[in-house]
Amino acid sequence: MQLIKHSTLALILLSLLAGPLLSVSAAKSAEPPAQDLGKIKELLIITRVEETMTAAMVSILADLIATTPEWRVHDDILLDYTEEQVGWEALHPRIVALYAQLFTDADIQALIDFYTSPAGQKLLEATPDLSERTRQLVTERFEAKLHILEMRMKHRELEQIEHEMSFIPAEETP
Repeated sequence: MQLIKHSTLALILLSLLAGPLLSVSAAKSAEPPAQDLGKIKELLIITRVEETMTAAMVSILADLIATTPEWRVHDDILLDYTEEQVGWEALHPRIVALYAQLFTDADIQALIDFYTSPAGQKLLEATPDLSERTRQLVTERFEAKLHILEMRMKHRELEQIEHEMSFIPAEETP
């Protein structure tokens, strides 16, 4: 159950923290996708995507290692594997490609303009705190009533056992 708890929590947190990577909703447009990959890379630098992703990954891993004693002995392996699979170097080209697919060159320029504005800078400054508070909120809410999840899972297991037992013939008594 501990592994399920932490794996599920990690997936939820990763999903929430990945959201800011594509923080502006991109509607399908008749305009061609972005071609200026240099501008996309500039936007990713301005919005501190690498920094945000790395901090989120380290935070999630630290929480998992801290709360899962059997993983502590393998923390270096877990960190290396995570970096290989979802670290910046592994994902950077794909993130650039996602932005190119979802945004036009005009969209990218508008985002650069916004994130270099005072309001955009304020949002960027607040993002780490917002992400941390969101992570804490999700963790608290997820774990606060984890016993309900565990009860539901045990209930299903009992239903399955009852179902399987219904196929066992009753013993005949003399």
